[in-house]
Amino acid sequence: MSREIAQERLERARSLCREQGWDMLLGYGNLWRCDFLRYLTDFALIEGHGVALLSDDGVKLYLESPVEAERASVEAPGVEVIWEPDLIAAVARETKQAGNRSIGAGPMNLMPEGIARTFGDNVSDALPAFMRLLTEKTE
Repeated sequence: MSREIAQERLERARSLCREQGWDMLLGYGNLWRCDFLRYLTDFALIEGHGVALLSDDGVKLYLESPVEAERASVEAPGVEVIWEPDLIAAVARETKQAGNRSIGAGPMNLMPEGIARTFGDNVSDALPAFMRLLTEKTE
């Protein structure tokens, strides 16, 4: 995919965050379902699990596989790639550190329980809103 399309997708995701009142957008993905993660990072997993976190600071991509992290560091320029063997604990820490900031997250039906358990009232299901982004045609 071209860098222009990836940048356009990020701008659309940021616009969605403003529209929904979210300070952050968290997208989970694995080999079988990585739509959210790929939309935010322009990176498709081959193995393991990953979480993308979009905030004002940019995009962080947490990956549990060191091979995937190495590949992402080349294939996803502009994304902060973090190899974390304990992906669930790392993302849980990140969402806890967000404090009362509003977070959209999804897909909630696939979210690992260890991450979902850390969600408080400040986290909402991003699936319906995010599905609009996935179905919009990118110029």
